[in-house]
Amino acid sequence: MNAGPACWSERARFLCGCEVLEMSGQASNLVLYPDVIARLGRRRQVLERMWAGRCTKEIAGDLGISPKTVEYHRAQLYRLFKVNNPVSLCRGGLKAGVIRLEDPS
Repeated sequence: MNAGPACWSERARFLCGCEVLEMSGQASNLVLYPDVIARLGRRRQVLERMWAGRCTKEIAGDLGISPKTVEYHRAQLYRLFKVNNPVSLCRGGLKAGVIRLEDPS
């Protein structure tokens, strides 16, 4: 059996690190303008915490909002980045410059 990364965020960082220069799929066609990135606000905070490997309840606790609100922000990010899973969302966030490849804080 393949002894790969344990959680989805580790897999996402592994995949993004391996493919950051040649992304394929829908996220690679994404163009986010600086004003859109600047207005992400709470959604950016949710995405950064997803990148750090936090679950919905942990993100909600960190930000002082309900888990349903976190799910709402996550759904809005999926629509914005035109993706349907957390790994693709993190790849899109990397490409758009919303999150960085370095270790999450």
